[in-house]
Amino acid sequence: MKNITHPVQKEILKNLVYKPNARFRDLNTTELTNDQFTFHLKKLLQDGYVEKMEDGYKLTNKGLLYSSNLDLDSLEVPHIKVGVKLYIERRNGKEIEVLLGERLRDPFKGTIGFHTHKVRPDESVFETARRCLLNETGLTGEFEYAGLEYIIEKSEEALNSSRMMNFIRVKNIQGEMLKITKESKNTWVNIKDISKLENTYQDILDDLSLFQRKEIFYSEKVK
Repeated sequence: MKNITHPVQKEILKNLVYKPNARFRDLNTTELTNDQFTFHLKKLLQDGYVEKMEDGYKLTNKGLLYSSNLDLDSLEVPHIKVGVKLYIERRNGKEIEVLLGERLRDPFKGTIGFHTHKVRPDESVFETARRCLLNETGLTGEFEYAGLEYIIEKSEEALNSSRMMNFIRVKNIQGEMLKITKESKNTWVNIKDISKLENTYQDILDDLSLFQRKEIFYSEKVK
């Protein structure tokens, strides 16, 4: 379903949410001429968001679905990205080592941090974690949910989007680690030395602290 960008078309959808079966004169609450307004109404009809009935216009199932995702005050569809972040550790004698990846592509090429993947619409969080682990490290393992961090991006560069990052611990890892994949260059790092690394993600120590919590957590951060 494509995004509707024109504010007049989104205003029409909003009006039909509150006024099902509205007539043309009730829909045109803008300062546009009837001809200009008709252009936008026809576009919604052609794209299948609105249908014309004997007693007026109403939202189709497609239009109802789109409107359910629309913030009716700002007339914007909220941008929330969902991802997973993996914590992979092993024992090396008495020391604990953590598997980190150096990103090999833009954005943030050359930056070191925990492995992450975006959750696809048809995946569960644990399915994404399994895909991330295998694709970026070549390993398999068992997964333990650690918590959720909601990151609110308010910068212009981030387009006021938000992210929900699921923190997952990987247990009982198996297989041979891939040192280099198309995504990252992988290295085991002593947990005590993470703070000494250069070119790490800004939040790596905060992330490490969250992973070390004993209880499932929820955290919010504004950036």
